[in-house]
Amino acid sequence: MHGGMVPREPRALQRLPGVGPYTAAAVAAIAFNRPVVAMDVNVRRVTSRVVLGREPEDGNDPQIAVAAGLLLDPRGPGTWNQAMMDLGREVCRPAPRCEVCPFERFCRFRGAGRPGRVTAARTQPPFEGSNRQVRGRIVAALRVRPSAGIAGLVVATGIDLDRVEVAAAGLVRDGIVERRGRSFRLTG
Repeated sequence: MHGGMVPREPRALQRLPGVGPYTAAAVAAIAFNRPVVAMDVNVRRVTSRVVLGREPEDGNDPQIAVAAGLLLDPRGPGTWNQAMMDLGREVCRPAPRCEVCPFERFCRFRGAGRPGRVTAARTQPPFEGSNRQVRGRIVAALRVRPSAGIAGLVVATGIDLDRVEVAAAGLVRDGIVERRGRSFRLTG
């Protein structure tokens, strides 16, 4: 919350702890009907294939962002974003089901014979033991005990000192946790 209110604009939402560009755009579009694209992997894949006729090469291709912005329906951005996410998850998957796609007739990817690599979805790395898990445990510990030193975080999380230090530094860098002297606390 920002001054007791949930911000409506993506930039203001991103100033909240733990809210990145995707989440900010999704909340702005879906909850507040703001005409912004919530660019996730599914929206990126659908847009790249349908408009550009190719697989997306990386997560920061400006052509994909521009194309998605041109496709966005400003009268219903929340519905549009959810539909594109669903289409990418269910139909325009890494191994696409073009025969049931509503864009099949004018999809450049389909028209070009599905050029490039079409691979199975990558498996998500295991959560157990990941840096995400360590970060989550630190945040959970700071919710129970609002201020803790590094030793307190090690005890509360049950994770070794080196991993807690790295994760805590990342949380500080991301603005989720702040450091005051030798103590850490949640931002806000």
